[in-house]
Amino acid sequence: MDFKMSRKAMGKGSVLALSVAVLALLAAAASAGMNEDLKRAAERGNLPEVKRLLAAGAEVNAAGFVGSTALMYASMKGHLEVVRTLLAAGAEVNAKDLEGQTALIWASKQGHLEVVRTLLATRADVNPKGKDGWTALMGATKNGHRDVAELLRQAGAK
Repeated sequence: MDFKMSRKAMGKGSVLALSVAVLALLAAAASAGMNEDLKRAAERGNLPEVKRLLAAGAEVNAAGFVGSTALMYASMKGHLEVVRTLLAAGAEVNAKDLEGQTALIWASKQGHLEVVRTLLATRADVNPKGKDGWTALMGATKNGHRDVAELLRQAGAK
């Protein structure tokens, strides 16, 4: 059966439904691409691009294939202004990736004191545990980030 016959056999309603479905798939693919771009921009500390993507509709809490969010990437790399921007846009401060790591755990492991302070100020759970059993305090201590470890203790870390 050729295309003309299939289209005629389907009827106008079916063609419209198919067209709507295709447009929805294309929109979802574009949104997914925009969300990945947001994570990359956050990881690189590209604040103007993060702001542009958020304004264009990127999902601030979209998680990648390992469950990491833009906030986690920005926290891991110590991009304070990007972290603040994502939090202001509604980023979930206690989101966990597939290994149970949070933005606070990542920032603490890397010794990003001001990022840790900012996350704690926005109600980050001070005692999250990854699947490996490690906490933000353990990561900061192991990596020699005494100032971060002290801040976490003052915030109630165990």
